[in-house]
Amino acid sequence: MSINNKQIGNNAELYVANMYEKAGYNVIFRNWRYKNRGEIDIILTKDSEELLVICEVKYRSSPNFALPCLAVNNLKQQRLRTLTQYFLFQNKNFNKYNIRFDIAEVTPSLQNENEASSSNKASDNMNINVIENAF
Repeated sequence: MSINNKQIGNNAELYVANMYEKAGYNVIFRNWRYKNRGEIDIILTKDSEELLVICEVKYRSSPNFALPCLAVNNLKQQRLRTLTQYFLFQNKNFNKYNIRFDIAEVTPSLQNENEASSSNKASDNMNINVIENAF
């Protein structure tokens, strides 16, 4: 039984969130939404550095297509900036934090690429490329 794109995206976001936690970040929210304005995939902090990280996760079933980060165009970047302002308005305790926008590109590992693309199945073996300060 194959799983849908939403489930694959959620699995990729969970995988990225776990990776950040292992690196000492705190996940504050996953899939934070503001009314009908949009969603931030992952919001994290690194309190020791007073750093707030807004992370956009992009999954591709194959690394052979365009880079996942290219899907975060100027319009998406502006939407994330606006959503961050809404978040900070609602969560004033983070206003003193520096803000960093990351993009996490997630693709299946090479050994699982054929399996993931043929069955549309999310794999625990994913490659993650985080672009810090992406925009």
